[in-house]
Formats: sequence, structure tokens, C-alpha cells
Amino acid sequence: RHARKSARADTEIRFVGVEKYAPRMPQYKYLRYMHIGQVIKGGLQAEAEGYDAFVLLGMLDLGFYELREALDIPVLFVAETSFCIACLIAAKFSFVASTEPSLYGLEELVTRYGLRERYVPASHMGAESRELLASDFRDAPKEVIRQFIPAARAVIERGAGVIVPAFGPL
Repeated sequence: RHARKSARADTEIRFVGVEKYAPRMPQYKYLRYMHIGQVIKGGLQAEAEGYDAFVLLGMLDLGFYELREALDIPVLFVAETSFCIACLIAAKFSFVASTEPSLYGLEELVTRYGLRERYVPASHMGAESRELLASDFRDAPKEVIRQFIPAARAVIERGAGVIVPAFGPL
């Protein structure tokens, strides 16, 4: 709903997921690799169908280099875009991840994007899994927000001027 409200009325937006999702993907690079193939396939399909851009919604920016090489349409990644916008707003930024493995994957991206000097060490919400946290958010969003607040306060105390909520529902 938010994407459709934000876009012009004549903009067509289509959300497509991966065929096979491995829940522990953020924890294992091999599983990330398996997902990248699906993401590239989706990008190539979007371009072949005439879409003007491809936006990857996962925070780990899977297929970053591959998609930029393979596609002639603009490719946007949520983490890269969020981190760069955060740098426009404040001198220092950080994020709150859902799980510890997600935090490590996102920290790799901070380095990849050359933003280490603007980055304040992040926190995570301590969730067992992103999937469990997503179902908790659907069923009891206030409880998930209560879990988010102490992690957010920790990065504020470390000097973050902007916090990127690195968990889709948030």
C-alpha cells in the first residue's frame, strides 16, 4: 500500500518473490548465493517485460554487482539506498537488524559501499529468526516495536544521527 501511495497514479508496481526461500539465508553465504541466481532471473525478466527499473527489497542487496552488470535498466537496492539517504540526513548512521547474522551481512555492505567512516556500530533485536519476527510483527506489532526501542537507543548512545530499521516490516 505504501509503494502504491508513493508512486504516480500511472506507475505500475509489481512485487515478485523468489521461488525457493531458505530461512537461514542471512546466516550462510552459500544460501545467499543460491538466492542470487533467483534474483538475477527476476531482474532479467523485469527488463524483458519492459519495466523501467528493478528494485530489490531484501536488505542484504543480493546480486548487487551481477544485476548492475546484467541489466540496462536502473537497479536499486534497499540497504544501499537507505544508507546513502541516511548519510544525507546526518553525519553518522547506523541500523537495527532483526538477528545477529543479518547484522553481520549488513556490516559487510557498509564496507562495500565505502561508508565505514559514517557508520556507528549497529545493534540487533535478538530475534531467533526473521520469519518468526515477521509473524510476531503481523500478530503483535507493538511487541516488536518494544523490542526495537532498546536496540535503537543503543545505537543512538553510540552517536547515530539516523537509524535504518533493517527489517522489512519496520
